[in-house]
Amino acid sequence: MTTTAPTRAPLRKDFFSFCTSLDLQQRKALGQLSRVIHVAPNTLIYRQGEPSDSLYIINRGVVEVIVQSHDRTRQQSLGYLSRGDCLGEVGLLTGMTRSATVRTCEPCSLQYFSEENFYKLIEQVPSFFHYLAVRLAERLQKTSNLAYLNSNCLDLSGNLSNFDLVTIFQTIAQSSKTGELRISDDNARELGRFYFDAGAPTYSKFHNLHGVQGLWQLFLDEHLKGSFAFYIDASPAEEDRILISQSSTEVLMNALQMRDEYPALREQIKDFLTPLVTIVETLTFEEEMYAEAANAVFAFLKNQPASVTELTEKLNFCEFHLYAAITNMIKNGQIR
Repeated sequence: MTTTAPTRAPLRKDFFSFCTSLDLQQRKALGQLSRVIHVAPNTLIYRQGEPSDSLYIINRGVVEVIVQSHDRTRQQSLGYLSRGDCLGEVGLLTGMTRSATVRTCEPCSLQYFSEENFYKLIEQVPSFFHYLAVRLAERLQKTSNLAYLNSNCLDLSGNLSNFDLVTIFQTIAQSSKTGELRISDDNARELGRFYFDAGAPTYSKFHNLHGVQGLWQLFLDEHLKGSFAFYIDASPAEEDRILISQSSTEVLMNALQMRDEYPALREQIKDFLTPLVTIVETLTFEEEMYAEAANAVFAFLKNQPASVTELTEKLNFCEFHLYAAITNMIKNGQIR
């Protein structure tokens, strides 16, 4: 008689998704053994070399991980972490000092576990240890993949299931290479092209979007599947030449912040299919960040009704900017 090995469900990746797999008593233990702290922008959460006496999980916001040379004369950014990411678990598990400095990039909300409560949590919620082990294995894989990507004798290419977009983006930015990143779906159909000049994002096309809006939308698409390839010294297509003026750091910081806030913003859109219409003659819009998107939406609706889905397909704005503009305009009684 043959037996079939049981299929193991993949572990949910971010901390908050992991929490949904816990029972009520385990979730209660998580709350009792931690506390929420709020941290201002540009604040050090901990420094490289300090004792590892706590674990943090990001509830909201973006932090930067920085490593210094032994003589403290040089430092390098290792990247950014956002909602659902863990900080400090390696030091707690190994007993080693902090391997990097972590700085907040914006107002952050963090779930704080002291060293004592961390070990109590492991006892009361054993699956949390498994969760951390998987995350550490993923981090090791990313480190290996990063070494592969940085090899001078190999092109940058791979499957998106093995390389996250932040790693890909930062690898190209830090390499200072010139070329074009192409993203394709599982059927080898091209989804987007992103041109870098000496590591700086310069032009992009993703679905119907161009410029920085296309690059931001790439990070918002959390279910993106397929492959990527970076073609060194390739030239951008003429239709893609909407210049990206932000630096790679600015682009990534804004993308991570939008990705953090995107689910809550999307929930505010109650109806994606019913056509919207204008109900005032002139638009007044105070939020400067989304004013350009709001003006484009208003101008489009002045000519013809359109649903949120249609506006997404017709206008050159990522979903976050469009949704922010639309929800504000509905709230202020300018469209319905």
